Parts: sequence; C-alpha cells; structure tokens
Amino acid sequence: MRLNGFTLIEVLIASLILFVAISSATIVFSGAVKSKQNATSAITNYAYVPILIEHISVQVRRASDNETTLDGQGYLLGADYRWQATIERQAPIKRGPLGASGPTDSSRRVLFWRINLNVKHNNKEQDYSFNVTGWIS
Repeated sequence: MRLNGFTLIEVLIASLILFVAISSATIVFSGAVKSKQNATSAITNYAYVPILIEHISVQVRRASDNETTLDGQGYLLGADYRWQATIERQAPIKRGPLGASGPTDSSRRVLFWRINLNVKHNNKEQDYSFNVTGWIS
C-alpha cells in the first residue's frame, strides 16, 4: 500500500530551494535600501554647494582693486565651510567691438579667480574648486 505524500528528500530539496529564494530576495532588498540611503545622503550633503558657490562668487566680485587673495568661512544649512580665492591671471580689457583688436585701457582689467572650497557636513569632508571671472574698472 502506497501513502500519498512527500518523501524526506523531496521536502529537504524544496526547503533548500525556498531558503535560496528568500536569501536572494533579502540580499537584493537590503542592497536597494542601502543604495537609497546613499543616494539620499549624497543629495542632502551636496544640495547646498550651488548656494555656497554663488555666495562666494558675489564676495569675490566685490573685492577691492588691490586684493590678490581672499578667504572666508561660515556655516550654512548644517555645513561648515572654508574657502580661499587667488587671482590666477589678469588681462587688460580691450576697447571696441568684441573680438576687434585695438588699444587697451590699462585701468580696466579682467580677473580670473581660482576658488578652493572645503565643506564639512555630517562627518564628511569634501573639497571643491571652481573659477570666477570679475573685473576692475
């Protein structure tokens, strides 16, 4: 007489397949959660950088004629920041239409500033570097 049911081997194999499927799903799900947390952290940590760049650019463009280096520091949206600006080069402004060669006005100059920015936020530190163009009339 034969009983209807599963043998011990069949139950063990089915259990092993179920365990592998659940383990795989758990690994994929935990990876997705970690990726979401990293992306959220990156967006939160660096969302204020454009605001800082604009703020620093305005300060650099307002510099007086005799300044060749500038620096500053502050706190914005939970981030501590420090910056330094130096003039990379200067060029006289030419008179006349754009691209035309002609006499230059030695009292008017274009300044090319290099700004280095260090930001600390949520125990993370990041360095940025950007350029700002200004002029002295």
